[in-house]
Amino acid sequence: MEGYCDGWFPSNDVWVYASASSFTIAGVDRTSLYTQGTRIKCTNNSTTFYGTVISPSYSTDTTVNLAPNDDYTLDNSTISLPFILMRCVLLGILDYLAILLPWERIVP
Repeated sequence: MEGYCDGWFPSNDVWVYASASSFTIAGVDRTSLYTQGTRIKCTNNSTTFYGTVISPSYSTDTTVNLAPNDDYTLDNSTISLPFILMRCVLLGILDYLAILLPWERIVP
């Protein structure tokens, strides 16, 4: 994962169109990766698409539901070049640590 200083990491999952605001990943449970608030980007119908996960679910496949987007919706075509923005996940962890470790007690 080295070299992705902008925070976007390629996904090895194959994303398949499910609706204008969702995609599926066949045969695996990825709900712990595509959590609410996770930013995604991909190429769909020759256009770069950006979205935000609102809810993942798993039965036989993982379904990733995205927040409504006024700029662009997924097209019923191939989804390629899938990426996940991991910077948001890291910032969430840092916020969590700030709660656990009050800095004013650590820094004199």
